Amino acid sequence: MLPKTNLVFWLLTLLVLVGAILSISERSRVTEEVSLQKVFKDLENKLQDVHKISIKNREKVIDLSLKDKEWVLTNRNNFIASQEVVKGLLLGMSELKLKEAKTSREGLLPRLHVEDVSKKDSKSILLVLRDQKNKVIAELIIGKEAEQMAGVTGIGRYVRKPDEKTAWLAEGNIDAFLDVNKWVNPKVINIPKERIKQVTVIHKNAPTMTVVPVGGASKEFRILNFPAGREIEYQSDIDNMAEGLEDLELEDVKQFSTEFLDKKGNINSQYNTKDGLVINVTAFEDKDGVFWGHFSAGAKDNVAKSVLDEAEGINSRVRKWVYSLPAHKYRYMTRKVEDVLKPLKKKTAK
Repeated sequence: MLPKTNLVFWLLTLLVLVGAILSISERSRVTEEVSLQKVFKDLENKLQDVHKISIKNREKVIDLSLKDKEWVLTNRNNFIASQEVVKGLLLGMSELKLKEAKTSREGLLPRLHVEDVSKKDSKSILLVLRDQKNKVIAELIIGKEAEQMAGVTGIGRYVRKPDEKTAWLAEGNIDAFLDVNKWVNPKVINIPKERIKQVTVIHKNAPTMTVVPVGGASKEFRILNFPAGREIEYQSDIDNMAEGLEDLELEDVKQFSTEFLDKKGNINSQYNTKDGLVINVTAFEDKDGVFWGHFSAGAKDNVAKSVLDEAEGINSRVRKWVYSLPAHKYRYMTRKVEDVLKPLKKKTAK
């Protein structure tokens, strides 16, 4: 027979184990119930009422509005937004599910990037949906993505409602982009290099730079009126000038104003194609180091109707806008002759 003290010990141990099992079972049940809850109940039935979307962090803001049944970027002069991307955001928000409560301690919120957007050095994103009368339908602070999350989607995000203290791990995919080019069709122009007949770049305080195909089977370009006694440093710097309009995509956009054409640092370029299309570019770098360009299209005399139609289509799409350009494309469009030449050797004193 077991001593009395041992019997008591084993009884207590058994009680502790039973309690632990019951506790785990209860927590599992609660977690399961919570994980079935959506972050916003019945939001899917209210999506047709959403007329305004605001996305912002500490530095950037994206404002979208529904105008004439079409989503536009209101803080970009109603530039047309991608309807599919907007619908994807709304659907993603309506399908977010609560997975697990993480913390209610204010000091820990920054670790999950769900602190108030207004806080200094905050990394959170505030997403707000409003109706036509500007009434809030839903708002959510979106934090960082969760790594290696188990679940149906395998995708998780830390979130918090602005009027609540608790941060949650939510299951689902929601892309609250803050870059303009993620919300629009980023295509500006696409003129393949093989189509280019001549590129001319006019700088106000430097010689005009004109490049043309070498000809024959070569894919290289050459500089017209090449300066005597000089050497090319990298042939690719000449060749890629013809790629300036190939698959050109915007990074940001703003409405065109004639004031843009009067800027002191403007650089004017012209692209001529072999079939007679002409693209004129006015480009400049602003005080923040952002590169901008305005585009217009025309055609040479006696060209095919398809070229005239192409020029008209380009103008209808781009003429009213000034586009922020990728740095490498800006360089292709604005090179100087001196940029592609080997430095002059300094003469040594005899």
